[in-house]
Amino acid sequence: MSLSPKLFMSCFHRTLSLTFAIIFLGGTSIGFSQTDTIWSGGAGLWTDTINWSGEFVPHNGNGGTNWNVFIDNGNVGNSAIDLNTNATINPLNISSGDLLNILNTRTVTIIQNGEAGAGVINKDRVVSLSGSGAITQLVFSGGAISINGTGTIVRSGGTNTRITG
Repeated sequence: MSLSPKLFMSCFHRTLSLTFAIIFLGGTSIGFSQTDTIWSGGAGLWTDTINWSGEFVPHNGNGGTNWNVFIDNGNVGNSAIDLNTNATINPLNISSGDLLNILNTRTVTIIQNGEAGAGVINKDRVVSLSGSGAITQLVFSGGAISINGTGTIVRSGGTNTRITG
């Protein structure tokens, strides 16, 4: 039994439309992969791709990935990163003696993605917000996020620096 060209095209278009609807409109089953990225150590700008493992600037969706960020992951030397772009990431882990400086007008959003212990600071780490004239933010999203240990969050710039979530 053969299909007429008209019937074949009709079936083909229905199948294609259904496939499109499942893939692009359903959306929940298609997501970004979870990937760890590690700052290689030393001072620099967040956007310096060469300093991140995988050479992608961590921002969820960049490279088809949701990023779990580790600032130098325990390297002996101290690291200082200036966040010079807005970024949305999954857990942020800062190693001892290291600094994340959120520059003026920038926002880092940390999403709790259901992982136990998803956190920001563990011990002897610093997150600095330095707003001067424009809004600078550290945003927590998606549920409870733990800030562990003896780390410090430093705000300068008065009402222009915000911690929300």
